[in-house]
Amino acid sequence: MVILAILTALLLHIGISLYAGAALVQQFFGLDPTVGIIFIAGLTGLYTVVGGLKAITTVEAVQTFLLILGAVLLTLFGVFALGDIGIHNFAEFKASLKPDTLSILRAPDSPANPATGGITWYSAILGYFVLGSWYWFSDQTIVQRSLGSKTEYDARVGPIFTALLKILPVLFFLLPGTIAFVLFKTEIGEDTKLTLPYMIDSLMPVGLKGLIIASLLAALMSSVGAAINSASTLFYIDIVKRLNPQTSDKQLVFIGRITGIVVMALAILWSTQADKFGDTIIYTVNALGAMIAPPIAAIFLWGMFWKRGTAKAANTTFAVGLITGVFVFLFDFPYQNLIPGLNTLADALANSLNVTTLPDSKAITDILGINFMMQAWWKFVLLSLLFIVVSYATPKPTEAQISNCINLKDYWPKKWMGIADYRVIGLSIFALLLTIWIILEVVA
Repeated sequence: MVILAILTALLLHIGISLYAGAALVQQFFGLDPTVGIIFIAGLTGLYTVVGGLKAITTVEAVQTFLLILGAVLLTLFGVFALGDIGIHNFAEFKASLKPDTLSILRAPDSPANPATGGITWYSAILGYFVLGSWYWFSDQTIVQRSLGSKTEYDARVGPIFTALLKILPVLFFLLPGTIAFVLFKTEIGEDTKLTLPYMIDSLMPVGLKGLIIASLLAALMSSVGAAINSASTLFYIDIVKRLNPQTSDKQLVFIGRITGIVVMALAILWSTQADKFGDTIIYTVNALGAMIAPPIAAIFLWGMFWKRGTAKAANTTFAVGLITGVFVFLFDFPYQNLIPGLNTLADALANSLNVTTLPDSKAITDILGINFMMQAWWKFVLLSLLFIVVSYATPKPTEAQISNCINLKDYWPKKWMGIADYRVIGLSIFALLLTIWIILEVVA
C-alpha cells in the first residue's frame, strides 16, 4: 500500500502537475517545457523539504483564494468578450456550441461525446464513486491534511469545506472552457492544454494577468509540495521506522528529505512523457487514477462496512488489483513512439483483433470500447467479488480482531450541534450540489 501510494504521488500529483506547469510557463515565458519542469520542481522542492507540511498548508490557504478570484475574473472577462463577436444572450451562446455540450446527462450518441474522451453521465457517476472513494478517503496527500488538524472537529469540517470548493469549478472552471471554445477555437486548435493560458493572455489586463499566473503556479507547486511531503512521510514512517524502530527523529527527517529529492527527480523524468498518455491533462489524471483506485476503494469500503471481511481477502484483492493495474498501464501507454520496432508488434496485435490500426494510446478504451471511468467501476465490482469470495473461504475474524477496528457508531454521535454540526453542513452542501445540477440541466 505504501509503495503504491508513493507511486501515485510520483505519477499523478507530482508528475502531472509539473507537466501542467511546464505548459503554463511555456505559454507565458517562452521557456522550454523541460526547463519549466526543472524550474517549478526546484522552487517547490526547496520550500517543501525545508518547511514541511506547515509551509505547504500556508501556501495552499493563500493560493486557494487567489485561484478562485482569478477564475471568477476570467469568467467575467470571457462573458464580456462574447459581445465582441455578436453573442449577447445565453441562447446565442448555446447555439454556438455542439449539441449537449452544457448538459450533464449526455446520451451515449451525443455529439458532445466523441470517441476520444467523452463519457456518459452514468460512467461519470459510477467511475467517480470509485475514484472518489480512493482519493478522498485514503490518499495520503489528502489524509495528511486531516491528520494535521488542530481538533477532530476541524478534521471533519475541513474536507466538507473542500466539497463546497469543489462545486465552484462547474461555474468558474468549466464555463470559461466553453467560452474559450467559442472565442478562440481556431487559435487554440487541438492543443487543448493551452486553453487556459491562451485565455489569460488574450483577455486579462497586465496586472491581473500576473496575479492569475502567480496563483496558478502556486496551486501547482502546492500540489507538488503536498505529494513530496506525503511520499517522504510514508517512506520514513511506514517503511524505515517499521524496519528499524530505533531510528531517531533526526535521522528520520534526514531520510525523509532525501526521499523527497529522489521522488522529485523520478517525477521530473516521468513528467516529460505525460503528454503521451492522454489527449488532455484532466484525461491523463483520471485515467491513471482509474488504474490505481479500484483495489484500494474495494478494500477500504468493504473493510469499513463488512465485519466478515478478512485480512487474507484484503491482501489477495490488493495483489490482484495492483497487478492488473500495472497491466492496464503498460497496455495503454503508447510505447510505439518510444521503443523502435514496436510498431510491427502493434500492427500484428491489431490484425489479431480485427481492427484496421492499433491506436497510439488508450488501447483498451479504443479497441474494447471501455472508457477509463467504466474500467474503474467494473474492476471495482470484480475485485469486490474477489474480496467476498476469499473472505468466506478463509476463517472468520475473531471478536478480538474486530474490537481493534474502527467502530463507525463512534463517528455518528447521537447529539446534534445545530447548524455547526458536520452532518448538517455536509447534507446542506449535498443539497446545494443537487440544486445546481438540476438548474444547469434545465438550462442546458
